[in-house]
Amino acid sequence: MLILPEGLTLQGTSAAPRGRGIVATRVFQPGEVIATFSSPCIAIPDSPHLSTTCSGCLLPSAPGSDPPSPSQPARVVRACTGCRTVAYCSPACQKLDWTVGGHKAECKVFKRVRAEGHDFLPTPVRALVQGLLRPEMMAEVQGHVGGFRRASGKLWADTELQAMAALHYLGRQTNARSLAEAIEVSCKLQVNSFNRLDEDVGQTGLFMNPHLAMVNHSCIPNAFVQFISRQAVLHAYREINKDEEVEISYIDCTTHLSQRQEALKTRYQFTCECPRCKDDINVYQVCRRYPHLRLNRLSLAPDVENLQDYQESSLGTNESLGATVEEIFPLFSNSLVGLNESDKQKQLCQGWTACKPFLDSRTPAHAVEPLPSVLLEATVYFGEQGNFTSALSICCFLATQVDPYKAAAPFAPQRIKGLLMIAKLLSNTAPADPHPSLSSIKTLTLGKSLWGGISKVLGKMDQATVCQVLLELVVYYAPAAHSKEWALFRAAKDLLDDIEALQDREMEDALVKAFLRNPNGAEERLFFEQVVLGPIRELSAFCFDVMDNEFGSKP
Repeated sequence: MLILPEGLTLQGTSAAPRGRGIVATRVFQPGEVIATFSSPCIAIPDSPHLSTTCSGCLLPSAPGSDPPSPSQPARVVRACTGCRTVAYCSPACQKLDWTVGGHKAECKVFKRVRAEGHDFLPTPVRALVQGLLRPEMMAEVQGHVGGFRRASGKLWADTELQAMAALHYLGRQTNARSLAEAIEVSCKLQVNSFNRLDEDVGQTGLFMNPHLAMVNHSCIPNAFVQFISRQAVLHAYREINKDEEVEISYIDCTTHLSQRQEALKTRYQFTCECPRCKDDINVYQVCRRYPHLRLNRLSLAPDVENLQDYQESSLGTNESLGATVEEIFPLFSNSLVGLNESDKQKQLCQGWTACKPFLDSRTPAHAVEPLPSVLLEATVYFGEQGNFTSALSICCFLATQVDPYKAAAPFAPQRIKGLLMIAKLLSNTAPADPHPSLSSIKTLTLGKSLWGGISKVLGKMDQATVCQVLLELVVYYAPAAHSKEWALFRAAKDLLDDIEALQDREMEDALVKAFLRNPNGAEERLFFEQVVLGPIRELSAFCFDVMDNEFGSKP
């Protein structure tokens, strides 16, 4: 029998159209922690990261791309002396994984894997091995095996192969009964497990908790999940009333309708009928429905609550734009990871050209996928080239014109990441620095170069003060977005310490502190508008020119 955390109760039956669901027994405020799920039946890193991630606390040896710091020291992980496959950062973590994480039973499995010349098992197969070793922990969840079998194709073939591999390395006989059992557990994992991937902090892996698995899906969720070590933390995205069902999104709910429906049907075996899917409403219309838009007054998008009604320009009624999305989405199925610089540029050129219809200001579509994904990939591309000014301009555009409409809550994790990224880019951008690719930049109208325009904005802005405000916002919202244990929270605190160590900034520091104490005060608001928001908006205005210069049509 499932015993849920306080404040939640289970309703419905597995035979109901939506199955069972979790309902709030009290009111939860936006950003509030609804519940913490700390007893996963499976919690493992992705197999390719086994040697660099502690299998006890699930923390990486190096947190993301940032260098080690006092608040985020590098961890030394050492391989298990038995199987030489999994690794731990301390004896306590090794004991935890041995007794609670299931490694005591799977250690001999990894020995067999190495004996056959393999370094590790694929993540789904390892998860299946753990599920077969402790099947009682998954007895309460559904697997929808019939749906997977009817779908047939590659997914079903892969499921059968994974089941046979798990049985082989467990040393069990493969027959009709054992194969059926393994397939059922595999399907349960497919439907009920969570992906812990967060590339920004180096976090990977799979998490399975039968209680958390009871939370149903909506493409307009009222809650979201974050992971801390071996725990999953459920946060309220908006106010959740007593007796209201708690819903999260199993997928990226900002993609187009057909992509969402395909993803949900393929992995979870159901068709979503939430208002977003039923009426095919776009990100702007969903944003308007968020009941706490006023919270954005303390953000880089204080005017988002004045968003006009975009009902008439929805993708459902704008057939041209809707057709464009359907046509170009297949172009964005390939990741840039692993490509060389030339191929990355070629793919981004293709993506930017395909997204041109979204730039029509008469049809608000800057926050409509796949344009945001193209811009985000471009920031990574420019960062890898050391072209921080171009990356900064795009990040400012994303933070002011895209992310607030894709995620209306100012504490949404992706928005907090955007704030920290701008602060980091500003710290790497000095007005006097030569642009890394100045000779390649085209001349704009009125004889002003693109770099000259950006340099002028950077030259007149107080970068240290802007950074300080952004970092203070990260620190303020991080507990609602994740926790004070979040690597981004610690990184922001470290950078704030560096800024506070600067000399002769007493007046600027006082202005920042005054704004944080009273963000709606007239003088404090003027300070924020002129010193912080104004320059960021000016930098964001160069975004499309930056993209055209690097990825537009070449003469």
